[in-house]
Amino acid sequence: MSRTFLVLVAVLVALGGGHHAYKRIKAGLESSMMETAIVASSRNTVVVYGRDGCGYTRQMLASLRSRNIPVTYVDLDLAHASSAFHERFDGTGLAGPRGYALPVVEVDGEVSMRPTPDVVAYHFQTRD
Repeated sequence: MSRTFLVLVAVLVALGGGHHAYKRIKAGLESSMMETAIVASSRNTVVVYGRDGCGYTRQMLASLRSRNIPVTYVDLDLAHASSAFHERFDGTGLAGPRGYALPVVEVDGEVSMRPTPDVVAYHFQTRD
């Protein structure tokens, strides 16, 4: 093998390791912020629990943001956020036989599964 090839492989391995470390650090910071969102929902924001790959979650986020409604998004693909979510909601009767229908949305302490964006916007705008 040529020396240039070995140097290139070493650079790619170093970059991959750096990127992996960056993602883990970023995920740790995001999950600690999201756990705070799970523990202390606010009257001033809608908390949306979902997954990036869920079309309903993406639709909810896009709709609320287009209406200038403040949103705190909790990505349940992150292990810490998912763990905190299940710790809070398991046993509450919220989940159906197939689990949780995402997104789970919290407005002023009231939680619902897969509501329409119109319903969420209405509840947020008419909260006391």
